[in-house]
Amino acid sequence: MEIYTPRPATDHVAQLGEGPFWHEGKLHYVDIERNQLRRLEGSESVLVHEFPEMVGVVVPAKKGGFVCGMETGIFHLSPDGALTKLADPDPDNADVRFNDGKCDPTGRFVAGTISFSRNPVGAALYSLSADGASCEKILGEVCNSNGLAWTKDRTTFYYINTPSRQIWKFDYCLETGAISNKEVVIDIPPEDGKPDGMCIDADDNLWIGHWAGWQIAHYDPRTGAKLGKVDMPAANCTSCCFGGANFEQLYITTSINGLKKEDFEKQPHAGKVFVADVKATGLPTQAWG
Repeated sequence: MEIYTPRPATDHVAQLGEGPFWHEGKLHYVDIERNQLRRLEGSESVLVHEFPEMVGVVVPAKKGGFVCGMETGIFHLSPDGALTKLADPDPDNADVRFNDGKCDPTGRFVAGTISFSRNPVGAALYSLSADGASCEKILGEVCNSNGLAWTKDRTTFYYINTPSRQIWKFDYCLETGAISNKEVVIDIPPEDGKPDGMCIDADDNLWIGHWAGWQIAHYDPRTGAKLGKVDMPAANCTSCCFGGANFEQLYITTSINGLKKEDFEKQPHAGKVFVADVKATGLPTQAWG
């Protein structure tokens, strides 16, 4: 099993770093509870935009700006900083906010919600069409909608509902965006924490952030075998993505949520973005539209 050692990519500490993505040659990520989109300029973490509410996920838009999953729906953030609401699929439910999301190979924005009260069936996964004309629920009755990934052949979709401690596989219909034929392909052992965000590499293997698990785990979802891990100096590893000139580096977000004073003595770099050189490469970030 390959073991990788990361290094801090910045000294900036996020409260709840999440949703990293590589865009226009730079690493971008959100700090959910500080309502921020940030990017790395060398080793400096620069504030790109501060939102009026929590932002769980941001993706680039093909026509400029970003699409953002927030507390009260899905918005477009224009290059000049204006926010325009695109959809609010669950407007009467104050117990949820958008959490993780990504764009599928055709440009749909697929994003899910998390239940503040951790209602086991209180959240859902939605698909916003590439033209913004429709937003449909494609999976219901989840608690904490998290990591997403599509295979290179675009026929398989992987998904995490964090409390399940499982990675789910679905058949993916590229024409409609529908998912079907759920199958559990990976069970995460309790000692490894809970699966959070994830990404997929060019070999269709998964890299999974583990909350309270001190690692980014590298799995082959076709066999369920654990191939390796990034041994993290922070307990709460939230997500990861590939970046760099050839998508040869793995960037990792972490969080300080729930940590006590004595915890910081053991993990002084908690909350920072990390980068690891791994024996894998990723693919460019899919944009919305």
